[in-house]
Amino acid sequence: MFLQPKKIKFIKYQKIKKAKHFVMDKLSFGDFGIQSIENGYLTAKQIESTRRVLTRSLKKNGKIWIRCFPNIPITKKPNETRIGKGKGNISFWVVNVKPGQVLFEISLGTGNHKKALKFLQSSSKKIPIKTKILQQNNIKKI
Repeated sequence: MFLQPKKIKFIKYQKIKKAKHFVMDKLSFGDFGIQSIENGYLTAKQIESTRRVLTRSLKKNGKIWIRCFPNIPITKKPNETRIGKGKGNISFWVVNVKPGQVLFEISLGTGNHKKALKFLQSSSKKIPIKTKILQQNNIKKI
């Protein structure tokens, strides 16, 4: 099941503009992370696919934190429907990603610097926006 909120204030939202202001976000939980460079939308399916890639690659060695949650419903009217008759039904959920926002964080045991970078590079291919990989300053490179 994809991520979606249990309860929202309004069932259908108006169209939301993509956030353009930059956010200085740092790693809070893990040692490595994926940070967005540009603005855009991430759907619940895309978040779930990146989570699956990370869990399959990490197995039981590490831990994952998802720092974004899809809370905006996107509606869609069926094809070949006449104009009018109100707004369409909710088809999927998105999150509005700002540049500089940390999307995912992972932590591995010590000495797994190269593995963590490899896992994050493979999982960032599932995200449709440009990203970069962050790491904490106190980690020694091997």
